[in-house]
Amino acid sequence: MSCGCLGFCLFVCLCVCGLVCKILLCRMALLEGYFWDCCELISCSMLYRDTWGRRMTQIVAIDAYKFGKTETQYQQEFLLRELNKAYVGFCRGADHVTPDGPLSAVCTGNWGCGAFRGEPRLKFLLQLMACSEAGRDMMYVTFGDARLQEELAAMYEHLVGMNATVGDIFRIISLYHDDVIMKSSNRKKRSSLYSFMYACFNGP
Repeated sequence: MSCGCLGFCLFVCLCVCGLVCKILLCRMALLEGYFWDCCELISCSMLYRDTWGRRMTQIVAIDAYKFGKTETQYQQEFLLRELNKAYVGFCRGADHVTPDGPLSAVCTGNWGCGAFRGEPRLKFLLQLMACSEAGRDMMYVTFGDARLQEELAAMYEHLVGMNATVGDIFRIISLYHDDVIMKSSNRKKRSSLYSFMYACFNGP
């Protein structure tokens, strides 16, 4: 718990295979993630099963970067690190495409936003970008934070309305780091990421 692994600890409690995985898993490389297919969740019985009677679930484990300062995560090298890591976790090969259609949606949330000091609004965008590149829908869980839910939904609708691409979003986030964070040491007075993005997309 103290190292920021709350999500994995909960997974171990809910999933039998997690007890084994906790022992066997080694440290992930930069472009690695762990996948568990047909996991048996102890606390949930209302899940679809495949023709072998196995639960049609898949759990993905990807490690977020632990930031000392919250501003660091806006540097391009760390944006790329988190973006690539999310893409590795969300992208599956053609052998995982179902006969009935595309891959199922990714259910995710505030990845690395606890002890690792990630910023939820940024992590939402990075995971949205990764899902877009992987060809998957995203279900984002805000854990009861109504204000965050409203802000993320509004930003999503705005990006769709502006026909923003993954490249557009990445460039604006990088520009936010260069033009706002690097030029203002006072966090309370600098504009927020989303305010900056709205201004950029609505500008001339």
